[in-house]
Order: sequence, then structure tokens, then C-alpha cells
Amino acid sequence: MVDEANGGAAGKPSRVTVVIPTVGRPSLARAVRSALMQTFGDLTVVVGVDGSPSLLEGIELPEDGRLRFVYCQARRGENGARMAAAAATRSELIAFLDDDDWWEPTKIAAQVEAIDRIRAGGMRHALITCRSLNRTESGDAIGTAPRRVPRTGESVGEYLFTRREIRPGGAGFGSSMFFFDRDLLEVVPLSEGLPLHGDLDWALRAAARPDTAFFMLEDVLVNYTRQPAGMSNWPQARWSASFDWVMNGAQGLGARERGDALLCFTAPLALRARDWRGIGKVVWTVTIGPARAGAHAWLFFVILATREGVKDIGRVARRASNAKSVAGQSDR
Repeated sequence: MVDEANGGAAGKPSRVTVVIPTVGRPSLARAVRSALMQTFGDLTVVVGVDGSPSLLEGIELPEDGRLRFVYCQARRGENGARMAAAAATRSELIAFLDDDDWWEPTKIAAQVEAIDRIRAGGMRHALITCRSLNRTESGDAIGTAPRRVPRTGESVGEYLFTRREIRPGGAGFGSSMFFFDRDLLEVVPLSEGLPLHGDLDWALRAAARPDTAFFMLEDVLVNYTRQPAGMSNWPQARWSASFDWVMNGAQGLGARERGDALLCFTAPLALRARDWRGIGKVVWTVTIGPARAGAHAWLFFVILATREGVKDIGRVARRASNAKSVAGQSDR
């Protein structure tokens, strides 16, 4: 369902469509405002609501003729909402923005310039990303990520997953950084049934095409909201979904990329869920199985496992102390 009340007039389509999927988080208003306040004005903002219009109740959205809404009453998930929103306009170029992130005013202008330059050089498609400033939910700055852009000749898979340092944040990107031509989304559609690693999966499949260029701007153009709970509240089954994707779904990865991805993406999910079967499966796969991890990935895993072990010891000690205190009070 497309809401034609806002920006539904016929005529020449805008050059850029900004696609914002949402389930009605209050931060949507900030995301929409940041898209509408871009210095590049020839754009339409389409909010893909994964559900009914009632999800937007109480959210104060701007009154702007460039703002439109698409409702997925059947609940298609984040990527389904993105695909429905993208299909609602005829723009040449598309940008994704998550509803809890927001952009710097020059984000679209910088990426339009980059994609025009790349396509003028003969490439049919282009996927442009940038760097972000990580922030807490309250807006406090944490740090810039990624710390480096891809090296010349470095594939997307190698850039994303080959661990070259112990600390996280050295490489990577997310959907709020994506800018690309509409034709690329038509030949490489999003996977709607892949809620975990979905943006990385799409980038790998898109960049694997010989007619597609991948380029990351050095500019910090996205404000990315880090959720405070991180992965600690993810369902225990998530490690297995991550494992299956790394080993069977991720396109174009070698043994080193798969091994590093398992230790740095999949193993943390199993560790924080305290799923020892999952941890054992990852370790077996990167030592005896078909994946091979590098030294930096192993060090990252060992440090994280040690940290989680210390947390467990602390919890056991606190429970023992509380039990002793209760027993002491009952003896009085």
C-alpha cells in the first residue's frame, strides 16, 4: 500500500530516493529530517513501514511534499520494507537509511558526485559507501568507523572479514551508508529472509558482479546509533544462522575469510548466549574443518572468551555472596 497523500504527484521522478524502513521507532523523525535537509535537494524520501499506519502514531514527522509512505501490512521484515519502498518510486539512484541513524547534510551530494564519476568511467553499476560516527542512543559520540577504507585491489569479502587487527571497527559498513543505482537493486534484490548479516550479504552479491564498482568515501557522513545491549540480548539461535550464512550463503569468501568471520562474527553470538555447542562447532570448523582463521581473529576470540568467562565468575561470586548474606540473616 502506497500513501499518495505526501509527495504522490505525477511527473518527472526525483533523481534520488531515500528508503527508510521502520517499525515505528520514535527516532524515525530524526532520520527523516536528516534526509530532507540534504544539500542535494532532488530527492524523495520513502518510509517503508513494516506494518500498519498505526505504527507511526505519535511520531511527529515533517510536512514535506517529498515525503511518502509505503505500508507492508503483511509484515515483510526490514529488507521487505526496503524493497517495497524502493519499488514505489522511479528514481535513478537509491540510498538506504535506518530509522535510528541520521546523515550529515552533504551525504547525498558527495555520493552523487562519486557515483557519477565512477559510471562515467564505464562501469554499469556502482555501490558507494562512506564512514560513520558511532553514537550512543543519547547521541554521545563514541568514535569513527571504519578506521580504514578498502585497499586498492582488496575485494569486499577480504575487506569485511580478513582480520588485520585485534580491536573491532577496523573495517566494515552498514546499510545507512549504501548509495547505488536502481538497476543494481533490480538485478541483485535484497534477501528478505535473511535478518542477520543481510546488508553484508547484499553488498557481497552486488560487488561480485564484474559490471559493478564498489567504492568507500573517506568522509564521515553517517551518524550510526550503537544499541547499548549489543548482541547480548540476541536469541541463542542466532549463532547458527550466522554460521550457516558464513559457510553456505556468503558469496565469494575463501577459507581465511570464512574462518575469521566465524571467530569474529559468529562465535561472539554463541559466547554471549553461553551456547557451548555453538562455540565448539565454530572452533572445530576453523581448526579441523574447511575454514581457517588468522592470528588476529584468534586473539580477538580468546580475549572475548576470557572477558565473558570473567563475567561468569563475577556473577557466580555475587550469587554466592548474596546467598551467604541471606543465610546469615536467617540465623539471627
